[in-house]
Amino acid sequence: MNLPNETLSEKLMHLRVMMRHQYVTNHGKGFGMLLYGIHKKSAGDAMTITAISQEFSVSVAAATQMVKMLKREGLVDIAKDCADGRVTRVKVNAAGEAVVRRVETAMTNFLAGLTDHLGADDTAHLDAILGKILAYLATNEIHPQGEKNV
Repeated sequence: MNLPNETLSEKLMHLRVMMRHQYVTNHGKGFGMLLYGIHKKSAGDAMTITAISQEFSVSVAAATQMVKMLKREGLVDIAKDCADGRVTRVKVNAAGEAVVRRVETAMTNFLAGLTDHLGADDTAHLDAILGKILAYLATNEIHPQGEKNV
């Protein structure tokens, strides 16, 4: 890896760690962003375990464990589908919605502070660059072994 890529890699890893710390610190045990994602994607309705696994790009087994963790914390309700008992539906409950509201407030405050810090021009540049990064990631999967799928 060349020096600019090493520097970029270090900064991205540091950003990931800092953002993860923010989520855990501000939302308790890291549940906040998971709940936020489920709540937003489901638009307040129930969501299947399979849909959660697809949304978060994890296996169905991993999604099941995440949902069990949320259930243990009293943040979601789980029910079997009436039409197909093999399907589990997950809905963010009132306690979970309170966490979602705290996440939304924290995200709003964070983004307001960040955009104030960056200013209008840099915020617009950041938005454009993030769009390019997301487009790149959508079409280029990097495996842990370093191989690249194109």
